[in-house]
Amino acid sequence: MPDPLRHQRLLLVEGKDEVNFITAIRSHLNITNVEIRSFEGNDNLRPFLVALRNIEGFETVLYLGIIRDAEGNGNAAIESIRGALHDAGYSAPATALTLSAPNPRVAFLVNPFGRPDGRFDDVCAQAVRETPIMACVERYIACLKDLKANVPRREWKTRVHAYIAAQEHSEVSLGVAGKSGYFPLGHDAFEPIRRMFQLLSQV
Repeated sequence: MPDPLRHQRLLLVEGKDEVNFITAIRSHLNITNVEIRSFEGNDNLRPFLVALRNIEGFETVLYLGIIRDAEGNGNAAIESIRGALHDAGYSAPATALTLSAPNPRVAFLVNPFGRPDGRFDDVCAQAVRETPIMACVERYIACLKDLKANVPRREWKTRVHAYIAAQEHSEVSLGVAGKSGYFPLGHDAFEPIRRMFQLLSQV
């Protein structure tokens, strides 16, 4: 049985890494009234939204946010979110980072914001793109591509994990890296996520 909801403002994200990293952004913003939970993968969003209505405390929820990755098609990701909301009986905003009608008021964000494809890993990589470590990482990835037989299948993950591997504690996940200060949470790359928190936490 899921734990009861503790706040009137709820943010749903894809997985455990996103929960940990976006919790760090919430702390960076000194926001305490937005609860973060995982809907455990894009394919599970629709049934999660249906089940959410039966969790104790849902009747008090005023704001609901959803963040997922664009993956290979940002427009399809947006339509997938809107379709899941509609099928589960929620109002769906027409565009990202705008609020729907109540109740609850809903907002969504597809990462990376405004790009046709990509993932949260790409957002994190953008935040450290100008660092000397990331310059080394890009040379490493280019070298792998030159080998042809060893082209990274998921380049976005190779990039951020190679960056993390250069830190003091190299074995941590992306989410823990976010909590550990390996990425500058005030960077412009995270501005859309900060805007989501502003939408959800407004009075």
